[in-house]
Amino acid sequence: MAPRYAIYFAPAALSALQVFGARILGYDAATGRSVPHYPSLVGQIANWRLLARDPARYGFHATFKAPFELAPRRTEAELLSEFERAALQLKATDLGTLAVGKISDFIALVPRQTPTGLAELAQALVEQFDSFRAPMSDADRARRRPDRLTGRQRAYLERWGYPFVFDEFRFHMTLAGPIGPQQIDFVRDKLERLFRTEVVDWDAPLTIDAMSVFKQSRRDGPFHMLSRHKFAG
Repeated sequence: MAPRYAIYFAPAALSALQVFGARILGYDAATGRSVPHYPSLVGQIANWRLLARDPARYGFHATFKAPFELAPRRTEAELLSEFERAALQLKATDLGTLAVGKISDFIALVPRQTPTGLAELAQALVEQFDSFRAPMSDADRARRRPDRLTGRQRAYLERWGYPFVFDEFRFHMTLAGPIGPQQIDFVRDKLERLFRTEVVDWDAPLTIDAMSVFKQSRRDGPFHMLSRHKFAG
C-alpha cells in the first residue's frame, strides 16, 4: 500500500516533553528508533508495552491533519514544499498548561483549559492540505467505526477523511490505550506522577510554534518525522 502522511504537533527534539513522550511510548519518531521505557512503568505495570503499542505506532504527537495517502499526481516533495510555505504564514498559539487526562479508554496529555486560537489553526491546516489527500478507502472508513460516530462526525469523516475536525477537534497527545476500566485510573495516576517528575517545566504554558509532517512508509510500520517547521509569526 502507499505511504501515509500526517500533520502533527510534536515537541522540539530533546525537550523535556519530547523525551517524556518518547520514553512513555518506547519510540522516538524524530529518530525513528526505539527507546527504553521508564523502568518504573514496565516494573509496576506488567502489560505496559501492550498499552503503549498502538500510540507508539504514531509517535508522540497531537493530530492536526490526520493520516492520509497522497492524492493522484501529488508528491511528497510538493507536500513538504507547501508545508514549508504555510509555516511562514502561521502564528504561534498559546496552549496553556497540560495535564494527564482520560479520553474514553485512552490516556493523553490535554490542556487544562480550553485554549483560544487553536481551533482556527487546526481548521486552517485541515482545509489547506486537503487537496493532498487521496479519497478514503472503504477499509479506512471501516477502521474509523462510523457506527460509533455521531451524524456530524460521520459527515466530517466523509468530507475530510477524519471525524474529529472543526468543532469536534480536541487537542490531545496520546500516551496509552485502549485500557480496561479496572486499570485506567491506576495507569493515569502513574503517568501523572511521572509527568510531574520527569518534565521539569510541567506547569509552564506550552506554545504551539511549530508543526511537523510525519510519514508512515508501510501500514504495518511506525510513523516517523519527515520535517519540522517553526512558524514565522
